[in-house]
Amino acid sequence: TADIANSAVSDAKIAGLAASKLTGALPAISGASLTNLPAGGKLLQIQYGVITSNQTFTTSTTFVDTGLNRTITSSANHAGFFIMVSGVLGGVGNTSGGETASAMSLVRTPSGGSDTTVMYTQQGGWAGNVSGQRTEDFGPYAMNYYDTGTSASTEYNYRVQYKKVSDTDNAHFNKYNGRSTIIVIEVGS
Repeated sequence: TADIANSAVSDAKIAGLAASKLTGALPAISGASLTNLPAGGKLLQIQYGVITSNQTFTTSTTFVDTGLNRTITSSANHAGFFIMVSGVLGGVGNTSGGETASAMSLVRTPSGGSDTTVMYTQQGGWAGNVSGQRTEDFGPYAMNYYDTGTSASTEYNYRVQYKKVSDTDNAHFNKYNGRSTIIVIEVGS
């Protein structure tokens, strides 16, 4: 078959061309002029913190700091922060049985502002009385939170806290020199 000259084909002549009529090798298409695509977010900055030191214990039933925290200043085109926390959390029961529960929270504090608990998780079990032995329960726990309650061009501190729950003897964080981490990712609009 003979080829058709480019000048013989106008947009009006191919406006209703069905895709089934296209065969063979097609030319590459640039996506530069595509329209009506959803807007995508951008990663503006990432802050990372880790604790690998010895575990800490508390007998407090109110939250105390773990030492795991990150401070970040939001950008002008800020949409929010995505925070990921991974912590080794546990509790030790008393010798007469009882709970081995503990809790972990994520707290946000703007520069010059007050604390807001934005996320909370709890672990625990039941410690039976095994010949007067103390029973412990621990493991890795995660918190993931997308925080849109923040403003542009503002400094924020995110910190991880923990406490014992109920009749647990004590709660522990970062058991056996674990690796507890916090990652704060700023998402742009």
